[in-house]
Amino acid sequence: MTFLFGRSLRYPLGSRTLFRHAYVLFQDAGYSNFPEPLQRSPYIKRSLDIKLKTFSELELIAPLEQALREQNYKIPTPIQAQTIPHAIEGKDILGCAQTGTGKTAAFALPILDFLGGDMRKARSGRPQALVLAPTRELAIQIADSMRVYGKHLKLRIALVFGGVNQKKQVRAMQQGAH
Repeated sequence: MTFLFGRSLRYPLGSRTLFRHAYVLFQDAGYSNFPEPLQRSPYIKRSLDIKLKTFSELELIAPLEQALREQNYKIPTPIQAQTIPHAIEGKDILGCAQTGTGKTAAFALPILDFLGGDMRKARSGRPQALVLAPTRELAIQIADSMRVYGKHLKLRIALVFGGVNQKKQVRAMQQGAH
């Protein structure tokens, strides 16, 4: 799976200009599924050497640190250690790693840190973050993870996907989501 994270991304996915501007920080060892334009892009920075030993070194907001302690998260995985500090700084990230390496936390924690630190009220029809997933199952898994990590934050998460009655989803968006 690949994830793209950034506060300043303005280019449509699939656009060649995206591959010129993406700030690529991490590619898991042995995982080479970057799209072809990225393989030869001069803008790529791979596997920056960041040595984080614990999640407390990330200096996330206290409610996130509490949720991580409750989940018994102690040591960040390589993709988390490589991407979270840069995402918190607001840099654009494209990360590739195999299943089970902690990619969801790698992008969810900076999003929740930003939203939780800001603590703006959710507004109807104006989400402040959008996470896209290729399958319903992955979307559900990501939403569940974000709820677990953000359980001590007063944030609303709305899950929207196709193939089901839209009534609850529309209501969730009307009530406001972060």
